[in-house]
Amino acid sequence: MKDLPVPVLIGRDWPGVDCLLATAMQPASPGRGRRRRRPTTGHRQRPVLLASDSGREVPQASTGFTPFEVLFGRQPRDHLDMAKEAWEQQPAAHRSVIEHVKQMRERIDRLEGRILNSTAEALRLSALYRELEVRFSSLAALVNNQSLLIAALEERCLQVYWNHRREPLPPPLVQVVPENIPVYVPRFSNEIQRSQGWPVPEDRSPRTAPATTGGLLDLQHPPQGNVSLEGPFRDCLQAMQAGHSTSGTYLLKPDGTETPVQAWCEHDVDRGGWTLIQRRKDGSVNFFRNWDSYKKGFGDVDGEHWLGLENIYNLGKQEDYKLLVELEDWMGKKVYAAYSSFHLEPESQAYRLCLGTYQGNAGDSLSSHNGKQFTTLDHDNDAFSGNCAHFHKAGWWYSACGQANLNGVWYSGGVYRSRFQDGVFWADYGGGFYSMKSVRMMIRPID
Repeated sequence: MKDLPVPVLIGRDWPGVDCLLATAMQPASPGRGRRRRRPTTGHRQRPVLLASDSGREVPQASTGFTPFEVLFGRQPRDHLDMAKEAWEQQPAAHRSVIEHVKQMRERIDRLEGRILNSTAEALRLSALYRELEVRFSSLAALVNNQSLLIAALEERCLQVYWNHRREPLPPPLVQVVPENIPVYVPRFSNEIQRSQGWPVPEDRSPRTAPATTGGLLDLQHPPQGNVSLEGPFRDCLQAMQAGHSTSGTYLLKPDGTETPVQAWCEHDVDRGGWTLIQRRKDGSVNFFRNWDSYKKGFGDVDGEHWLGLENIYNLGKQEDYKLLVELEDWMGKKVYAAYSSFHLEPESQAYRLCLGTYQGNAGDSLSSHNGKQFTTLDHDNDAFSGNCAHFHKAGWWYSACGQANLNGVWYSGGVYRSRFQDGVFWADYGGGFYSMKSVRMMIRPID
């Protein structure tokens, strides 16, 4: 507010104020010692000015003026005028703070609006999620009912068409505690890698035989990599001695046989000369096959394949051979199991396996199969009450049923879930529920 003239104070109590106020509040009347009021022309008479301590003049009380006019020389204002004048007299810094507070309030209001919108959207999504939960529950109940119905129909079919025949009990699980367990085992997987067009055998249909394929000479795809047109050789050692030191596909013709066979010769392992009789590496070939397929052989020579029981038998009877089993886990670690001797007996003995002593770092999981006959789904030669080939999904020299299943289902990732132990396992390395990434079985004449 603007500075107003302040009257001169006498002492501490300004004794002349009461008199001035009393005089101003009395009605004007002519009297002794007083001058008569000058008539006005519609305007109020200006007050008489007194001396002040600042050198200015102070309004003097006169007839018709209020005490406020007597003291301050002007009429009182309303609250709006006073607030406006007070705002204009605020320092610039104060007005800046007030403007900033006002802006912050507006921002807070906008933020509150956004929060309310977000809350409404969250409530809407929550309602949709609950609706989806209800729908999922109803679908799950429907699927469960259908599963029960299918199970009941299967049971009914077994009772009607199979003379109340019950499914045989599975073989006991592998009880071996592996000495070597792969570390950092990937997540559980039940993914089976297989090529399109595979026949998928079902657990509840052990009567259905797997599909058959021709021998190695009837391959649908030509061999890749190094292919030798020379030969045939009696085995891969003879091919290496003839100057063929590169690993690849060669034509072999064991002694006493009439038809040559394509085989993979491995010359990069232990001085070379090894003949591959089995290879697993990517699950591209189905190994759940019947007796005739395992007898003749199947697969791709440069990929997954089985050389054929008859061909393995013909190779082994030429001279004394030894066996090397190479295993690779899903961490890239390779281990091996070597056996000092290896050969098969003829088909009349169901290609019985004959092994020598073990040496290696993979653990001895094959000696328990020594002396056992070969078993497939349609030729049950194992010692188990049921058919091990049905439970392990392969053909092998099963006992009841055994510690190795290198022709089993190729599962991706190592550790797998399955009703039975049907993966490509080597019990002493990883256990019965760890499927190896790659396997190679190869033979070579004893030095």
